[in-house]
This record gives sequence, structure tokens and C-alpha cells, in this order.
Amino acid sequence: MQAHLLTGFIIGKRSVNCSESPNLEHDGEMKRTAVVRHLERHRAELIREGGRHTIYGRKGLLSAVPRHPEISDKLAKKICKELGIPFVR
Repeated sequence: MQAHLLTGFIIGKRSVNCSESPNLEHDGEMKRTAVVRHLERHRAELIREGGRHTIYGRKGLLSAVPRHPEISDKLAKKICKELGIPFVR
């Protein structure tokens, strides 16, 4: 049995298309530089560099941005929400 199909995933013996199941929907990704640029445009400041994350702050709020080349839209939205910044893809 194949692990992946071009149109979806294999679950047990049946194929499920991504559009059929919202739980299996592919999460988009953004470049880390685009996320950081968006934060800085909304006056978020670099607080410190951690071991695996960069900490940004805005108006007393803090959020950690991981040092991955790409960040999922879901995580970018969470980071923006933590800093009180609107998320725009």
C-alpha cells in the first residue's frame, strides 16, 4: 500500500481527497522572513535571540518565532494574535 497519493492520503484501505476532509487539509506556509517583515511593519520589536526561537514583543506582549525557513500559516496566525497584529496572507 502506498503512503501517499497525488490527490490525497491513504487511510486504511480507502483514499481520502484533501478537499473531502477538512482535518486533512494542507496548511499553507510562509517564508520566515515574510513573517518577521510583517511583524516589524506593525512595530513589533526584536526582544532577544533564543537558542531555537527569536522573541518579538509589542505593547508588553511577547511571542516566539521559530528559526525554520518556512512557518505554517496556522503558526503565523497564532504569533500575530499573540502580539495583537492582524494576520494577512
